[in-house]
Amino acid sequence: MIANQNYNIAIADDHKLILAGIRNIVLDNQLGTVVGDASNGFQLLQLLQHKKVHLAIIDVNMPEMNGVQTAKKIVELYPDVAILILSQYENIELIKELKIIGVKGYLSKSFESDQLIEGIKTIKENCNYFPLLDREHITFKKDKTQLTTRELEILSLIAKGKTSKEISCQLFLSQYTVETHRKNCMRKLEVNSTIQLINVAKDKGYILYE
Repeated sequence: MIANQNYNIAIADDHKLILAGIRNIVLDNQLGTVVGDASNGFQLLQLLQHKKVHLAIIDVNMPEMNGVQTAKKIVELYPDVAILILSQYENIELIKELKIIGVKGYLSKSFESDQLIEGIKTIKENCNYFPLLDREHITFKKDKTQLTTRELEILSLIAKGKTSKEISCQLFLSQYTVETHRKNCMRKLEVNSTIQLINVAKDKGYILYE
């Protein structure tokens, strides 16, 4: 494990109070050195160009480039940078998808400071930290906004401008099935148009791919 003083952490969140709170937890508990912060994904990627970072702590809901899009870019461009996602959304399908693309940890924003400390220490040991996927500690309740893996997949294609016919060909599904998934997504996210669907899905961090 890298020594605390040599462990560089970057934080991305568009709320200054949260940035300050995370920074204080890191410094007060000697978890590493905060080498920079950002208010959106673009700023974080610029920071990574100039700073050696071992861990990026990223909020999902950020303007311009959200946390999921940012995580995907970091995994692609800086595979040695570990990622800890913070989010107010406790969507298990989303967490699973993030784990698949290479994120090292995911923590609900209702976390206690001890959980953040534990998460950082766990990731420093090169282990994953997904307490919401641990059935012994799971605390969330499923609600009507939870999307399935297939719905997330179709949402990402809708966001790319694909028609239902094109999606049905790509995923080897009937057009009727695709339309049903589209309607279910709209119902769960309580929207009435494709534009609203894409915007709300991005805001909630459901769209994983551009």
